[in-house]
Amino acid sequence: MTDRKPISKAQKARVFLAYHGRCARCCHKFEAGERVDYDHIVPCWLGGTNEDDNLRPLHFRCHLDRTKIDARDRAHVKRLNGTTPKRKPKKTWPSRPIKSRGFEKPNPRLSGA
Repeated sequence: MTDRKPISKAQKARVFLAYHGRCARCCHKFEAGERVDYDHIVPCWLGGTNEDDNLRPLHFRCHLDRTKIDARDRAHVKRLNGTTPKRKPKKTWPSRPIKSRGFEKPNPRLSGA
């Protein structure tokens, strides 16, 4: 995993003003007091940096959707590269047979013979 540097307040302000106070995904203006998340356009795991031109402001909900898509893409890349460990097959039955208590032997007195 890469070492991440925090995004400074001044950098956040520059990015926010560059997008005119709007979410980069849904284009709605941010309300006063609303949470603003800063997203990397090129994810850090793909070599993205913390430069201003690689950051964009997103609503909390829009950022969750973007993160979900990034996680899916990252898992796909890992599967293609073969870096994801193979899963062990599920066992359908126990490895040793279950011992039965056996069947009751017929009582000769009750069988009528």
